[in-house]
Amino acid sequence: MRNRFLTPSSWALAVSATAYLLSLGGCGGDSTTGPTPEPAAETGSIAVTAATTGTDPDNSYFVAVDGDAKGAVGANGTLTVTGLTAGSHTVAISGVAANCTASDGTQQTATVTAGAEAAVDFAVACVANVGSLEIVTVTDGLVLDPDGYAVAVDAGTPTALSVNGTETITASAGTHELALTGQAANCTPHGLPTASDTVKFGKTTTVTFTLTCFQDPVVFERRQTSGRNDLYVVDATGGFEVLLTDDPSTYYSFLASPAQGSAWNPTKTMIAFQSSSESNFTEYDAYVMALNKSEFYHLVQTAPQFAPTWSPDGSQLVFASYVPTSGGGWTANVLVANADLTGVTNVSQAQSWDYDLGYSADGTRILFGRDSSQVGGSSSTIWVMDANGSNKTNISNAGGTRGATEVDQSGTWSPDGTRIVFTRMNYALSSRNGNIWAVDPDGGNLVQLTNTAVEESNPLWSPDGTKIYFTHCGNADCTTQDVWVMDADGANATQVTSSGGDMAGSWNATTTFAGSVAAGTALITVDMNLANYVGRLFMQSPDGSNRAALTVSGLDAQNPHWR
Repeated sequence: MRNRFLTPSSWALAVSATAYLLSLGGCGGDSTTGPTPEPAAETGSIAVTAATTGTDPDNSYFVAVDGDAKGAVGANGTLTVTGLTAGSHTVAISGVAANCTASDGTQQTATVTAGAEAAVDFAVACVANVGSLEIVTVTDGLVLDPDGYAVAVDAGTPTALSVNGTETITASAGTHELALTGQAANCTPHGLPTASDTVKFGKTTTVTFTLTCFQDPVVFERRQTSGRNDLYVVDATGGFEVLLTDDPSTYYSFLASPAQGSAWNPTKTMIAFQSSSESNFTEYDAYVMALNKSEFYHLVQTAPQFAPTWSPDGSQLVFASYVPTSGGGWTANVLVANADLTGVTNVSQAQSWDYDLGYSADGTRILFGRDSSQVGGSSSTIWVMDANGSNKTNISNAGGTRGATEVDQSGTWSPDGTRIVFTRMNYALSSRNGNIWAVDPDGGNLVQLTNTAVEESNPLWSPDGTKIYFTHCGNADCTTQDVWVMDADGANATQVTSSGGDMAGSWNATTTFAGSVAAGTALITVDMNLANYVGRLFMQSPDGSNRAALTVSGLDAQNPHWR
């Protein structure tokens, strides 16, 4: 009889077989299982819509859900944010322009259902994105502009302005360029006649233009504490001193000597000068600018340009243009240009260092100094040529009889063009001195007018041609100096200042913006502190009486042009 019980080894075999059969189809047959079912949805989404209406609509907005940035939605678009857990979420938009408002606020709450999409709608209404430009004009002076000014915004149609008042202009939000126009020829803006400012929605931005209107302007140089050398203008009656050369392109600005010619054109509306953006000698260029700052011309050339002065009719300018020589010196072309610095003509090819250029009263001839030492010669002489550069004549040392240590400089025309005065300097170390000489424009009738053992220099004719003013040193070292006057023939020399630092400056013009004034009724002198070369301008009568300060004490002022 068989034993009905399994042995341990047979039992293990049976269990293994059963497991194998179950892996093939289970105990119910040979069918297989279907696909694994998807898990139940656990997240949802939110569709964020921005509906924007009105004038100047915004472009887009930033969307955040529960404080987390989710991207941007267009002004009339939809952004769908996915992967949000079921439940309540805070949806916000930001970056709404100042001229736009969300009617239900910029934040809403949405409930997300797993597997579904919630919707959040923002309604944004916009109005014109504009603000206001408040244009303020402040004007002082003696001869105010009779019809006021105008201002153009972004080169648009100008808006009229009163000389002292306020005008409000509606402008779109953003940065705008403003240009002051219409100022009278004698009215100078403080600073540039342009401005740039930003308008904000619903806000008022104020732009102020301050001007001074001159009766009788005097232009002069001032050395700034920053190192700049700038041009200023002040009324001959005194008052506010207005900076002219405040353009960043002009840093070291200088005028020609008033004895050589005027920086003013005949109508006293345009000023000629030289300037450089750097202190480098080779960077100087010729400039012309209007007193009212409505015009500005700049001649850009490789060679530096110096000391422009006007022709008597104001149609042209003459100036020097220096070029280096192979030997390390310099020569100078004499250039003539139109009033706007176009049409440049070289009227004298470089032969030496030509400088101190000035027209005769009738405009037919040009006086200049020539320093041949720059090209291997010996010294300076005074020359005259026709305005077209022909007929060059050495008038101060034509016969070569001058002493070996003497030089001639600072030549200046008499008002009628019949005589020329200049300084003859003796640079011998044992007897340095200077005296005033006179000569005809053709080199004839050479006469020594002064004869002293000290330096006398910088002669300046009176407007009627009967007197010559000059600087007289008080001692051999010229540590003091004052202005003297003598007759045109050298007689009756008389001291007319006593500050110990004065130099002759400039005469008043024949006309001003207030009308006709007799020339030669007043003289500007420069009171120069020779220890530190800080100068002040003084006004006085020709005989030295009625002396009064014209510029502020302690600030360097010199080289005045009044005529």
